[in-house]
Amino acid sequence: MHIRTHLAMKPVSLALLFALFTLSTKLALTSDVYDVDGKPVVNGGSYYAIYNEPGGGPVTLAKVGNETLPISVVLGSFYGNSNKRSVKFHVRGSQISYYVPTNFALDIEFSHTPDGVQSSQWTVGKKDLLVRIDNEEQGILPGIFKIKKNSGTGYVYRIVFCPHGEACFPVGAERVDSGEAQLVVTDGEAIPFVFSRAEGDSATLAI
Repeated sequence: MHIRTHLAMKPVSLALLFALFTLSTKLALTSDVYDVDGKPVVNGGSYYAIYNEPGGGPVTLAKVGNETLPISVVLGSFYGNSNKRSVKFHVRGSQISYYVPTNFALDIEFSHTPDGVQSSQWTVGKKDLLVRIDNEEQGILPGIFKIKKNSGTGYVYRIVFCPHGEACFPVGAERVDSGEAQLVVTDGEAIPFVFSRAEGDSATLAI
């Protein structure tokens, strides 16, 4: 009886070891995302996603082309940046996470939705791969966003988009006719971002 009990428990122990190994491997590939003050970015908190180049400002919304509402996600300017908008990162899935980890599936949205628009969540156009909060005309490309750490020191990151069932691609910027630098999913260079906590934000855990 003792031997049978021991043998019966052995597969459970192996399964537990495998689960622990998988978890430890997954954790080794991730780390918390940090803001410019060296503090972990809170899941559901409001942050400015700032283009990490001289003169770069937070991403914001603009009317591009024939758009009648500000639905295109563009790079803001550090100068005269009265139109800056904060964003929120929401970790996808059943796992409850207080902080935003790298390499995890995310939804990204602006903290406030403009008048006349139903949602402030970032989407990618199926036809042109441009990032907007309303891609009804283009059709929405299903997928997820992730934040990845840039190489080197400092709290600099890049955002990638992963279409369902495909590899991840960098989120870069494309100069459009109006002169705005609109975010776009590309096979070129990713935009380097740093994140700064929005003024007056008192985020709690997003579940």
